[in-house]
Amino acid sequence: MAKRRPINPSSEVAIESESPTIVGAFSLQKGSLGDAAIAMLGATLVYTAYHPSDSIAAEQGDALWFAMFALAIATVTAVASRFGKTRQSEASDSIATRILQAAPWVMGGWVFLAAFATSSTWFVPDGGSSLGNLRSATNEAWVWLAGAAIFTSTRRLTVGLAARRSMMILAIAIATGLAVHGLHQHWVSLPADRQAFQQDPDAVVAMVGLDAPAGTAERMRFANRLFDGGPSATFALANSFAAVLLVGVVVVAGIVRFRFAHWTNARRGIAVAMVLVLVAALLAARSRSATLAMLMAVGWLVLSSIRIDANRKRRWAWGIAIIAAVASIGIAGLALFGNREWFEQAPASLAFRFQYWRSTWQMFLDRPWFGAGPGNFQSIYERYREASSTEQISDPHSFVFETLATGGWVATAALMLLMGVGIKCWLGRGRDQIEDVQVSGGGTSAGVFGDSPWLLSGAVVGFLLTWSIGWISHSIPDFDASLFAVPIALAAGYFATSAVGKLSSECLDRIFVAVLIAMAIHLSVAGGWTVPGVAVWVWVCAGIVTGVRASATGTSSASPKLGTAKSVALVGAMAALYFMSLRPVGRQQYWMVVAEVSQSTGQIGKARLSLEKAIEADPWATAPVLWMTDFLRWELIRKPNEGSGDEAIRLRLAEWIDAAKARSGDDPSVFRQIGVGQLHLYQRFGNAEDLAAASATFHDVVRWSPANQWAMAQMSLIADAEGDTQSAETLAARAKALSEQGGNLERALYLQSIYVARPIGIEAAREPVRGRADELLGFVPTAQK
Repeated sequence: MAKRRPINPSSEVAIESESPTIVGAFSLQKGSLGDAAIAMLGATLVYTAYHPSDSIAAEQGDALWFAMFALAIATVTAVASRFGKTRQSEASDSIATRILQAAPWVMGGWVFLAAFATSSTWFVPDGGSSLGNLRSATNEAWVWLAGAAIFTSTRRLTVGLAARRSMMILAIAIATGLAVHGLHQHWVSLPADRQAFQQDPDAVVAMVGLDAPAGTAERMRFANRLFDGGPSATFALANSFAAVLLVGVVVVAGIVRFRFAHWTNARRGIAVAMVLVLVAALLAARSRSATLAMLMAVGWLVLSSIRIDANRKRRWAWGIAIIAAVASIGIAGLALFGNREWFEQAPASLAFRFQYWRSTWQMFLDRPWFGAGPGNFQSIYERYREASSTEQISDPHSFVFETLATGGWVATAALMLLMGVGIKCWLGRGRDQIEDVQVSGGGTSAGVFGDSPWLLSGAVVGFLLTWSIGWISHSIPDFDASLFAVPIALAAGYFATSAVGKLSSECLDRIFVAVLIAMAIHLSVAGGWTVPGVAVWVWVCAGIVTGVRASATGTSSASPKLGTAKSVALVGAMAALYFMSLRPVGRQQYWMVVAEVSQSTGQIGKARLSLEKAIEADPWATAPVLWMTDFLRWELIRKPNEGSGDEAIRLRLAEWIDAAKARSGDDPSVFRQIGVGQLHLYQRFGNAEDLAAASATFHDVVRWSPANQWAMAQMSLIADAEGDTQSAETLAARAKALSEQGGNLERALYLQSIYVARPIGIEAAREPVRGRADELLGFVPTAQK
């Protein structure tokens, strides 16, 4: 057995000796399954940095490969646990251990059940049925199971110091690379995009595929985000980007805290430069919650690592004073020289969060068991949105409320129980008494990487595969930004290697706890809990902090039969993921691309055939059916005759509209798109049947979006065209009242572009005719008359 260096209780920072270390729970022999699992984890972390599946991308299936990787890691880990020569000290019969093992799977499993429960006709909550989109629901449900898989695997794969140190190095490299990428956007890409928009706004809007004519709220919203928003690197949203930057800032700050006194001036300068790069990118992202989380987490890290005794009370007091002074100077500097709006809008931003949470709470009270289900929050939230609320959000901007909305009280209870036991586990562990363990077969230490750099080698493989596949598929990452980001990320990782290699187990765990504190604060008021590129770091850090710790004697107490059952269950989950989601979604997306290319090249017949194959490939998908309705509508509208068009096409169109409504569930955005198409047919041909169909569709849109001023204004025009003057006036008044709620200019009626509800004829064959809502409803402001 290796010699162990005793830990000096009076020492503030324990430094590890150079005796052999255990690399991980399963890294006992070269080429072991545990080595493969931790390498796969490293590759997955790099993959999520380039493909974070931000915003609603996970609902569209963008995170399915991440879920497959996560389940594969858990499967290999479980097999290694069953057949490998593991040496673990975890008491598998303790209540805390059982909760740590079961709670994430209970949460993920219940959310997966909620996906089917909220998208099936047998689930009828109080107040009437509300069906979700089954494809979107299952696509996001896999993300929750993937989180459980990452957490479970990390707990066992990061037993040894080498694995945890390598994880910290990888976190620094990824966060630094993303920070440089974001700063390149801030200084180069975004200014170029803004200049292009100023020169030709219509071309820029068309390039991004946005339907936002000049003088509309959509155009104003796009311009505001372009000119006022911060960089997001590979993410879709700046808040998600800021979450990963938090990981890097806190980790580097922790290393500086524990190693600064031991460095040369040159190393200190490099460390300070790394901190400045990460903090600069975080401030450029303009995330208030991330900035606050950074200050609180770093402050906790510094204060909690100061040992208070009779001789150090003065030092402790000075530490608090210095932190308070630095924080005050930083806040004052931001207030004086930073963006004024960034501070002035903070109370309004928090007030919006309260609106989101109140509405989400009402949603939960109506649906306490399953909430809205995964992937369906945005569509169900609309019926609970307060009249004064101006945003149509895709998540509640809080990980607790998002769990409530996604899996009801059962999933939330599992999350709270997991958090509580995790905190108790870390507080009760104390300082590890066994730091170094001699593995079977002998050997000497290989430094921070242990016997072999499995985690970091996997990360390199993941990086190469990401770029290779991107090159082949013509979807490589931002090459210009990567010319700076990749070399600096590698340099940051290389610099961190020696520094991290001197951190003790206690210091490592304390830093990872600080990261969890920062993420918890940030995700309490910001979205990202179901964004794989963000959530993966929460699950990894939680797994490290609550993980199994190595033991010099004894073997795993887990039942062999239970281990086999876990392995079989995980293999079954991977098969279900492939056949239920990955295969149909992949085939559907492939045929959609073929249809798009065919249509753009004038191969109309091939485009229709490809759409039919896309619909057949995924019986739950809504997008190809919606595209088919558009395809048939334009085929009708472009007919040269002035009649109602081809009746056979009309019959097929009606069938596909019914199919689209059935697949989408009660989604007002899908029904709005369908209703606009029906109204377009009425403009072109003037048939009363088309107007009645549009009226029926928009009736559901208004019912499900009671706070949407656009929907009220559009329905008012339709009611007036049907001769229902009283309803038209009532809806118009409602639209006007809603447009004035909340004091948001984007809701103004003159910025709402609605569709004319009258026969127009051949002039509507090119595109549907629209106009300003205030003019069409007769509410022209005095200043504009």
